[in-house]
Amino acid sequence: IYYVSEDKVDEFVQQLTTLKTEDDYENLMDAFGVRRTHPDFWRYSDALHRAFQQSEPLEYGLLDYNRLENR
Repeated sequence: IYYVSEDKVDEFVQQLTTLKTEDDYENLMDAFGVRRTHPDFWRYSDALHRAFQQSEPLEYGLLDYNRLENR
């Protein structure tokens, strides 16, 4: 899960489109990632679920985080 404020969208896109190494990925996650160990993980998850339910009410279901890596 990523959290990107409006004023950081350009920076996020730049980092995302130039990913080449594991260090690049770590930097992206450090700047924008909401890992499972993030103290507000469930707050972000709940907001994501609400947005999904509102935008796709027929396809809505709970998201499965079993394979979500915490790296």
